Amino acid sequence: MYRTPQGRVRLNGTPPTRLARYAVAIFDYQMQGMDGVEVYRRAKEQRPEVLGVLLTAFATIDTVYPAIVAGFARVLAKPVDARVLIPHLAAIDRRVGRKSHANR
Repeated sequence: MYRTPQGRVRLNGTPPTRLARYAVAIFDYQMQGMDGVEVYRRAKEQRPEVLGVLLTAFATIDTVYPAIVAGFARVLAKPVDARVLIPHLAAIDRRVGRKSHANR
């Protein structure tokens, strides 16, 4: 099981300041103010090593290609079931060489 922070989410697309603790951040493509790809680009300015997962209901070349160029580790079409998301997070976890967060 992966735990998520109980922090606030800014809906205007401002990169979270609490990102410094996390190796992986999950973004929605459609956000108020700017899209998730731009938010990720800005987050990477603060933390270049953070990996991103983009969730989108608009999985077209127009959304997926910019996400790949921005460096997202995964782009997943919504709705995303936890049974699909968790294996992707586990693969990213292995990729960065971290131990699983299971049983925390």
